Parts: sequence; structure tokens; C-alpha cells
Amino acid sequence: MTPQIEIFGVTITEPMTTATDYMITVAAFWFAARLLVPQANRAQLSRRSWSVAFVFLGLGAFFGGTDHGFAAYLDQSWLNLLWMGALYSVGLAMFFVLVGTISGSVATRTWRLFFYAYSVLICSAYAWWLIDHDDFVYAVLNNLSTFIIICILQVSALVRYKAESAKWILSGVAVSVLSAAIQRSGFDLHVHFNHNDLYHVVQIAGLYFFYRGASVMRDFTEVDSSASRIAV
Repeated sequence: MTPQIEIFGVTITEPMTTATDYMITVAAFWFAARLLVPQANRAQLSRRSWSVAFVFLGLGAFFGGTDHGFAAYLDQSWLNLLWMGALYSVGLAMFFVLVGTISGSVATRTWRLFFYAYSVLICSAYAWWLIDHDDFVYAVLNNLSTFIIICILQVSALVRYKAESAKWILSGVAVSVLSAAIQRSGFDLHVHFNHNDLYHVVQIAGLYFFYRGASVMRDFTEVDSSASRIAV
């Protein structure tokens, strides 16, 4: 039986899932805003892109939470719209995560363009696949494929340029993979705190690590690439 509560006459289904989704929304929007507070950050494509990624993550969580919480008041067409909005928002978030990480990891223009093109291709393929497939597992798989790429890029940036962001981004990936494993495991702590709720709470910690990494990320250029070769 789906858990539900009534607050001021409003019935909320899956209340804890709804609440933790909205917690992600608040955290993601806060991180997005914080990334753009220093004026200098706005000149960095890497930080701007991560800020946009947080906005889309927040929107995805908001759509998902509303879908879970207000099913009693919405017909199926609205529920479908909210769910697909959540899936597409997460996909767009991963696109901007890639763009931001590429800008903050790759100094050579040719390689940057290659990875940008790859990002567009992956995002387009994900959007096309969702037309006939709406299971959340596809969002998880898209996230994992993105995490693999950003790990490779950040490890490379750490080795070549001693990128300060790498330790935070890699920690964020580790926590996010853990949260995804929890979500797919179906492990429930309580009837009112299930695997989705635990997934959301752990994911907030992952978002914090990503925010810390994005806040110290900077755009690399051909000058950085030349300096790296000289140092070697």
C-alpha cells in the first residue's frame, strides 16, 4: 500500500519521497546560485555550466516530487508530463555537467570540441530513447555513463594540471554511485522511508561534493597545455 498523509486537508502520497525530492530541489538551487555569486565565476564556462546543471537537477527533483506527492489530484496525462519532465531535466543536467567538466579539464581546443560534440551526441541519444522508454533506470544509466567520462577527465586534469576540483568531483561521483546502488537495490529502512528516500538523502551529499568541486573549477586553455608540456 502506498503511504500517504493528510496535511491541512491535502492528501500527499509517498510523503517522504516527496519531501526528500523537494530537499534536493532546494539544495540544487542553492548550489546553482552560490556558484554565480562571485562575479569572477561568471566568466568561467565551467562554473556557469555546473550552475545550469544544478538548476536542471533541481527541476528534475521538483517534477519527480510533485509526481510522487500529488498523484491523487492529477490525471494520468499530467503525471506522465511531470515524470517525463523529470527524466529530461536530469538528462539536460548531465549534459551541462559534461560541458562544465570538459571546460575545466581539457586545455587543447581540438579535444574540447571533440568532447563537446560527444556531449551533444549522448544527450540527443538519451532524449530520443526516452520517447518510448520512461523507466528511471535509463536516467541512472545515463548518469553513470556521464560519471565515467567526468572521472576520466578530472583524473587527467589532476595529473596534468593538479586540478583542485578533481578530489571533490571524484568524491561526488563515488557518493552518487552509492546512492544509485541504493535506489536500484530496493532496500527500505522503513515503510515510510524507502529506497527512493534514502537515495535522495545520500544524493544531496553527492551534490555538495559536486558543488565544492565546481566552485574551484576553472577553464583550461592552450596556455595551460603548453605549460604542462614544459613542466614535464
